Formats: sequence, structure tokens, C-alpha cells
Amino acid sequence: MKLDDELDDDVERRRGVRGPVTGLVAAIAGLPAAPIVEAGPKALFVELPDPDVLPLGVPTEAVLIGPGRRALARVDVIRKEIAPRRGVALLIVHLSPDDEAAWAAMRT
Repeated sequence: MKLDDELDDDVERRRGVRGPVTGLVAAIAGLPAAPIVEAGPKALFVELPDPDVLPLGVPTEAVLIGPGRRALARVDVIRKEIAPRRGVALLIVHLSPDDEAAWAAMRT
């Protein structure tokens, strides 16, 4: 039986499934392009040597780049990791219809 206090633990709730990808990069907030290692329709994980260069919860622009395609997205940094991998989890908060189609094509 769970106590009410146990139900209040911080748990990441993923709205969309994301999985491993290769050949995609993201240029976030003017930083050099970095590898995207997981991607889904509304979330992605980008490897960064110093995740602290991006603040949590501040909307920023990102260019998502794949073979022959690119998409401009507004993203929020929702999580930072330093071990076992280093980088940031991003929530895609806005894509234009054309950019959404390009992002979908990059992930397939």
C-alpha cells in the first residue's frame, strides 16, 4: 500500500515516446550544433558537454538538422543530465506545420 507522501515524488512524465536516433543535430540558442541522441514528436535529448549553459524552463529557439532537412523549433529545457550522459532534454513547444513535417521526416 502506498502512502500519500510517496505519490508526491518527482517523476518525469513523458508526453510522447522518444527513441534512439543517429545523424541528427540541434543548434540551440546559437550554440554549435550538437548530436541529438533521442527524438520523438515533441521531445528530444541533445548531448552537450556543459548542460548548464542553457537555463531550465526558458523558451529558446533551436534548429533541428537532419539529412537534407531542417526545422526551426521553439523549445524548453526540461531536464539536464551529467551522468551517465551529458546533455539536455528538450520539450518542443512550437513548430510551424512545415517544420513539423520536416521534423517527422527526419525521425523516420
